[in-house]
Amino acid sequence: MKKLNEKKIIEIINKKKIRSEDIEIFKLGNEQCAACVDTLVESTDIPRGSKLSVISRKSVVSSLSDFAAKGIIPKFCI
Repeated sequence: MKKLNEKKIIEIINKKKIRSEDIEIFKLGNEQCAACVDTLVESTDIPRGSKLSVISRKSVVSSLSDFAAKGIIPKFCI
């Protein structure tokens, strides 16, 4: 697999037709990849005074549940 950088990611996304799925599945070389982006809005999703560890966990769990709904086991999270 070639080195993946920001420019390559943008090219891959721009080639895809826009869908309203929580998960986007695409080929990258010989690999099949899945990506998920979820928003976490401070004013509505994060109780005042929350610890960073709690906020981070909530953000990751929200994306993981989207993967689980599609039967995907993530290898990493960024």
